[in-house]
Amino acid sequence: MQINKEEYKQEKASRENRLDEFNECVKKKISELSKNIISELVEEREKQGLSQKELADMIGILPYNLARFETGVRIPTLIMLEKYTVLKPFSLAILINSGRRG
Repeated sequence: MQINKEEYKQEKASRENRLDEFNECVKKKISELSKNIISELVEEREKQGLSQKELADMIGILPYNLARFETGVRIPTLIMLEKYTVLKPFSLAILINSGRRG
C-alpha cells in the first residue's frame, strides 16, 4: 500500500480532528461529573453547618483553594475529594466510565 504525501497529510489532519473531538467530549463529561460531585459536597458541608474556612482548616488547605473547587474554577483531584470525606458520615463513590461499550 502506497500513500502519497497529500493523502498522509489529510489522514493525519483527520486523526487530529477526531482526537480533538474526543478530548472535548471527555472534558465536558468530567466537567459535568465534577459539578455533580461538588454540588453534593457543598450541600453536605452546609448541612453540617461548616463554613468554607472551617472545612478548609479541617482538611488542611487554604480557604481560597476550597472556594475555587466549590465554584468549579478548579476540578478537584482524587486526593482533594478524599480530604472532603472528613465530613462524616459523608462517603464518596466514583464510577468511572459507566457508559463503557463492549
